[in-house]
Amino acid sequence: MGERWLIVTADDLGMSVAINEAIRDAARAGIVTAAGILANGGALESARDAALDATDLGVHLNLTEGLPLLPVSEVTSLVGRDGSFHSLPNLVFRASLGLVRADQVVRECEAQIDRMRRLGFPISYADSHQHIHAHPRLAIAIAQAVRRAGLRRIRQAIDWSRGPDVIKARVIAATMRANTARFDGFTRCDATRGIARRPTSIEEWERILVSLPRGRTELIVHLRRPGLPQPGEERVRDAAARQAEWRTLMDPRARDALARHGVRLVRPTGNVGAPADVDLNTGEEG
Repeated sequence: MGERWLIVTADDLGMSVAINEAIRDAARAGIVTAAGILANGGALESARDAALDATDLGVHLNLTEGLPLLPVSEVTSLVGRDGSFHSLPNLVFRASLGLVRADQVVRECEAQIDRMRRLGFPISYADSHQHIHAHPRLAIAIAQAVRRAGLRRIRQAIDWSRGPDVIKARVIAATMRANTARFDGFTRCDATRGIARRPTSIEEWERILVSLPRGRTELIVHLRRPGLPQPGEERVRDAAARQAEWRTLMDPRARDALARHGVRLVRPTGNVGAPADVDLNTGEEG
């Protein structure tokens, strides 16, 4: 079996202080190697401290929660009557009917990337909140915005592993696979984990590690320190799971398991050698 490298990416940096602090904890512990920042997050100021410790940073493009960065009059197809983004089900429904304007998606995504850079965050890759870049009507516009920004790394949200959320993972994987040509020229990992199964316990962490193919795998995590709900978390429905993931990653046994399974942590921009071969059409991971 070839070498196995793992990028542990914490999503939603900037959403709330509790989330920022959890990501900072795991980054300082050396277990999180990348973090995706929400440009419209309500806790960007405290995200700076976490970002200093979080190794590689990416922009977590968001079209489903909170307010857009552009004036509502410029993104009318992306927002509801209250001026906030449509929820994920509504966005997917509207995009599928052709009711979402691609030019508005491009401009809003560009605005989010630009804001991260103006605030001094050294972003090196892109991914998206709730995997919206997997949708065929959104993929083209998001890829265009990311290319224009000069970013060449993007998440490949294809998780073929088994787990409690396997149906959700399969739907996202099939959709992403069908649109993989939209992201030609981008650097992507050879596999993804964290969609079908989340590391909410050491046992689940071990199952994820056992499932890793050779090459580079990105594990998506969502972390939060325990505590009462905070501003910015109005739509967070998985606080308990986020807290469980944080506890898992902070457990010394998590690092012990990496060594035991021969898995090496790396950054997205790190030189990790030759990538594995992945057949996106069959779902076979090298």
